[in-house]
Amino acid sequence: MKYHHGDLREALILSACMVCEELGFEKISLRSIAKGANVSQTAPYRHFKTKKELLAEVARCGFDELRTKLLQSLEDNKSTNPKEQFINLGVAYLEFGMNKRNTYDLMMHHQGFLNFGDFPSLEKSGEETFNILIETMLKIMPNLSEEELYVQCIKHWSMIHGLIGVIDNLAVDNNSATNAATAIKYVKDDIKSFLRKAIDF
Repeated sequence: MKYHHGDLREALILSACMVCEELGFEKISLRSIAKGANVSQTAPYRHFKTKKELLAEVARCGFDELRTKLLQSLEDNKSTNPKEQFINLGVAYLEFGMNKRNTYDLMMHHQGFLNFGDFPSLEKSGEETFNILIETMLKIMPNLSEEELYVQCIKHWSMIHGLIGVIDNLAVDNNSATNAATAIKYVKDDIKSFLRKAIDF
């Protein structure tokens, strides 16, 4: 396999993204990615000084993909009111987290692991993605201060983030009366209905 100048970096990132989603980000190594891209074991080090640099690019790709899905959700629901748009953003976010679980783990597993400030492109992608929530919330609550707006978005993002963790990590009886079982039942039966019940604006 031959690469033009600049292509190898993208090929290595693509290979890492595939390994991440298939096996988890812990299984990514520069050597395994080199093997997947059919290049020498030293080739990745020309583009990435450390494994973290490569993982930051994988996380950045995850945020890029999530942002694309959120923007598509807004486009698909542009004729609805802002609250419904926000609810549908929640659905799109939840579906991404459930369908791309290993990539999502890397994106959110940055405390003490990936410092976003050390990777400008990752930080930029993450901020641009979160800004979609902020801009949509602003349409619903135009009188909020910047700080209040941020708090509201964090609050509702945390709820969706928590749901992804509950669905992924808990095996519960859907017939039981626990909060986890109720949440899972709502999500499986009707995600939008659940969000309408949970979002309090």
